[in-house]
Amino acid sequence: MSFCGSCSQDLTPNPSSPTGNLPPNVDLDLPLPRVPTNIVENEDLAWEHFGEAVKDKDINVCYNISLKDFEHSGVHDLFKLLAKQKDELLATANQKMKTAVAKVVHAFQLIDEYNAILFGWFCKGFELLRRYLIKHGPGIDLEDLDFEAIDKEIKADEAA
Repeated sequence: MSFCGSCSQDLTPNPSSPTGNLPPNVDLDLPLPRVPTNIVENEDLAWEHFGEAVKDKDINVCYNISLKDFEHSGVHDLFKLLAKQKDELLATANQKMKTAVAKVVHAFQLIDEYNAILFGWFCKGFELLRRYLIKHGPGIDLEDLDFEAIDKEIKADEAA
């Protein structure tokens, strides 16, 4: 019989119990944590594969290798594979991020505060245009407005 030092529980396997000698409060239905299965997300897996693919003698050879020989080596192929996998993961992450941002923006646009903000901007823009037209006359060509010049003029008027 063997015992756990911290809880004095019998750790001897019990073949008649499907769960062995686990305490009754242990939930066996908990999902296991997700362990990344690619070498870009899982550093331990990357080092394991690196250790299998690249031996010390390979590393020592790299110090004296020509560029042409390097391009035809397994190390070069490993770097190309890692770069390709990294690019694929970044593209996937980028697409997921764009989708998430689009969902958040859409959700924000559905709330009343967004409509209030949008309406406030519309009213402010309309009021600024009205004041600009009063100051410069109704004959102004709205298609050729220089918004930077208008912005400077409005700031100067507000400062005065």
